[in-house]
Amino acid sequence: MIIRNNTIFFKSNDKFYHKEKQGMKPNTVRFFHDLTELKDMINFHAEFLEEPKFIQIQNSMAPHQYFKRCIIDISQFPDMWCWIFSWGHDEE
Repeated sequence: MIIRNNTIFFKSNDKFYHKEKQGMKPNTVRFFHDLTELKDMINFHAEFLEEPKFIQIQNSMAPHQYFKRCIIDISQFPDMWCWIFSWGHDEE
């Protein structure tokens, strides 16, 4: 995970990437294992509530393939280390 300005960046395996890009699976579940990443995620979520944020997903098997979408929801599981990011299908 990388957070830069108003965008969070993730890599996705080839199996899920195409479903995510086409809108068949417009979400991703991520587990954070590092306290620094978790703090960054909490700050990003707080900012999301104030202004639009984006997600950029890169195909881990083909790094030149990626897409960017507007995040419509960020949900946290009761386990604070697990988060769900959902986005609209419309391309930016």
